[in-house]
Amino acid sequence: MPVSPIFFFLCRATSANLAGIPENARIFRTVPSGLGLIRDNKVIGFAQFLGNPGPYAAELPDCMHRKMSYPTPAEYRAQIHAGITKSNSLSALLK
Repeated sequence: MPVSPIFFFLCRATSANLAGIPENARIFRTVPSGLGLIRDNKVIGFAQFLGNPGPYAAELPDCMHRKMSYPTPAEYRAQIHAGITKSNSLSALLK
């Protein structure tokens, strides 16, 4: 069976979001919605259906009880780029 790439979007963990982490620690955690699997040229997202903290589960049609449309890696990259652009413009408004 071929290997499917998995990707993570990580941020630095701090004592504010994980108790007991020293300030100088180099520990990272997955950001919300920051886990994905590329399978058959489609990006499958993951979510914590049981709450946070909790296990991650793939957002599959059977789990979501709805028809799912998965982006291709190129479409997903475009969605990320659009999100970064929007985030940057919103952060400029807050300054």
